Amino acid sequence: MPEDSFQRKLAIANYLIKSTPINEVKYSLDDVNKLVQDPKVMKSISDTTLLSYNMTQYVHADVSKSKRLLMTPYNNIANTNIFYDYDLNSCYEVNQVTKEASSVSTPTIPALSPQVAAFRSEVNKALQAYISKYYIDNKCVSGIFVDGDRLVVCLSAINTNLNVYWTGNIRATYILPMNSGTQKLEGKIETVVHYFEEGNVQLHCSYTVDEKNGSSYVTTSPESFIKAVTIVESNWMSNLESMYITMHEDTFKRMRRRLPIRG
Repeated sequence: MPEDSFQRKLAIANYLIKSTPINEVKYSLDDVNKLVQDPKVMKSISDTTLLSYNMTQYVHADVSKSKRLLMTPYNNIANTNIFYDYDLNSCYEVNQVTKEASSVSTPTIPALSPQVAAFRSEVNKALQAYISKYYIDNKCVSGIFVDGDRLVVCLSAINTNLNVYWTGNIRATYILPMNSGTQKLEGKIETVVHYFEEGNVQLHCSYTVDEKNGSSYVTTSPESFIKAVTIVESNWMSNLESMYITMHEDTFKRMRRRLPIRG
């Protein structure tokens, strides 16, 4: 097969997989396989594209029936299928197709100083209380990682009900500086919803955490951080609700074909 033909097929396959809504990848893989009919393309998808997709979407990996691991760029090791988790105290190799995780002895989890480990543990305790209060049980997985002098807090809530034709996920990233004094909270919330009962509609929206959108300056305390996150996510939900009202009352009406008025 000519190289340019392979690259075209791979580009098409990559686009289709990366555009797939959450928890629907296995169906897209079947469709792409039928479309390209090329084992080399499918191997490339399995080796590289799915890893990129799963990290971008903060997909959950199954460690056991009761434990899940978050796949993100922040806890990935050397762009391989291996991820670490401080709370589970292990590294895991994840099958990017089945999303099943298996513990591995090497490499080891990046070491933290006692002070950083203690602060991270305090933030995680406050975060789990927040998740229990505001998110549906067993739908949200979190991870707290260290990037220099900052904590990177990742949340991923995934909900799927294919019987009524919808899937959706929310993923949030918050950057919490560990320097002393007052710091600015930074981050981003991203949402993808797919509804396909009557038609095929995807909603993609993002919300930047800044002063305009309700961010506040926080001290390096778990309570201050959770208070700021609560404000940010409450404002984000209010904006979503307002958008849905506007879409129903204005946008969808404009999209409908106007019927002629007959006397």
